[in-house]
Amino acid sequence: MKHDKHRDKLIVGALQTALCLVMITALVLTGCESAHVSSGTGASAVMLTSMEEAALSESAATSYTSDVVLESGVDISIDSSSYDSVVEVTIEDGAQSSSEESSTFTVAGSPARTFYVEGTPAVVSDSDSKDDDSMNLNGQSSGADVSVTELVADNSTDESQKSSESSDNNSSDKSSQESNQDSNSGNTQQTQSKTVASETGDVTYGIDVASYQGVINWQKVAASGVGFAMVRVGYRSNDGVLHEDANARYNLQEANKYGIKTGAYFFSRATSQDEAIQEANLCISIISGYSITYPVAYNCEGYNKSTSRQYGISMQDRSSYAQTFLSTVKSAGYTPMFYASRNELAGGTDWDTASLAGSNKIWLAYYPSDSSVTSPGYSGSYCMWQYTSKGSVPGIEGNVDIDIAYFGYSGTSSAKSDTATESVTANMESGMTFTEVNETVTCKDVLNLRDRPSQGEASVVIAKIKNGETVTRTGYNETTGWSRVIYNGQTLYCVSSYLIVVE
Repeated sequence: MKHDKHRDKLIVGALQTALCLVMITALVLTGCESAHVSSGTGASAVMLTSMEEAALSESAATSYTSDVVLESGVDISIDSSSYDSVVEVTIEDGAQSSSEESSTFTVAGSPARTFYVEGTPAVVSDSDSKDDDSMNLNGQSSGADVSVTELVADNSTDESQKSSESSDNNSSDKSSQESNQDSNSGNTQQTQSKTVASETGDVTYGIDVASYQGVINWQKVAASGVGFAMVRVGYRSNDGVLHEDANARYNLQEANKYGIKTGAYFFSRATSQDEAIQEANLCISIISGYSITYPVAYNCEGYNKSTSRQYGISMQDRSSYAQTFLSTVKSAGYTPMFYASRNELAGGTDWDTASLAGSNKIWLAYYPSDSSVTSPGYSGSYCMWQYTSKGSVPGIEGNVDIDIAYFGYSGTSSAKSDTATESVTANMESGMTFTEVNETVTCKDVLNLRDRPSQGEASVVIAKIKNGETVTRTGYNETTGWSRVIYNGQTLYCVSSYLIVVE
């Protein structure tokens, strides 16, 4: 990043900090309704902002413009009409899932879906989980702060140079995949009335997303210059249960709607060939109704943890499960890709890298702390580089992974399925587990009812209720402090600390 840009950001940050101090002082002096933040928590209390969690740091003041950050143990007066609530945020991992063995599995959602999974019967759950370690690189840098808008603009004149560099680095990878690309050479191909996009040597910039990103505004993402999105479509949790990502279909639907080309990835914890086939078939079942132009990737992490269900499985067996998954998606007409960190790929101790790279594209993760670094420093073949988990993209609240692909596509590929997909809506509660209740509540004063459990940029206040007006509360999440209520037949969300149970 250029020094003058860095200096400007420091100046802006200092001004924003000063402005916050002025606002807090003004609130104290005006004698508004008092709120107390208890001491001894070891973290700041933050106005809840994210669908999944709030950032407990001073940077939250600049990241979330509508929020207030309070230091621990400080009494401060707050105008309650300006905010929904002030809550202390703690992060809890894990989600409970019910399971029922069968050869046919129904995944609840909007709309409900039924899958047949070949092999040993598996359980498919629609609940989301935070324990999948998906795309987490423990012990490594989380990368530099990167704006995708600036990235695309800064690198628009460098693509030819990077494309040439990629060609040198990946010649063995590309030659091993010639048979895969025969049908994709030249102009966009028509195969049995299906359009197959042809691969190009362009350098393209994209993101990878999951339900953790909450409800994404894909129109804004498209306007930022993002060229592709790798969408998590599912995962197997550590108890062996298969899950569909809560917003997989919505993300694929909306990204395609606004012209963003999509690929997919699945987070695996397979412990057998049968489980790898189950995961691949679930992945195919979800994506077959959508345009998938970029590859379909296999992601597996955390296997060396003693708590992992994969702990103790040999490198050779894990690699064979990965190849089984990738061969299955390839047979369904998708381009297979294997994801791993640079350290996991190097040396051949974690994975049979040579074998996996010989028949699949490689998606390498390495997060340099310096944004000026232009190479992951890996001598093996790779076609895509995930180089930060601290990306900033308009339309997405919080950080997101940013990727460079040393390839692109001319046109887009048709959906594999001939059955039209039903339009889906976003799962507003992705990443949250609500305790179900049925009770009548009112509020302490005036309370905003929002379209989602978030106060971020995308959140919309649909209605307000006053003390004495009642709504039905159907659920609450203790971790985030949000409640789900029914107002005039519509499902809305509000901050639990402002509610009073009537009956």
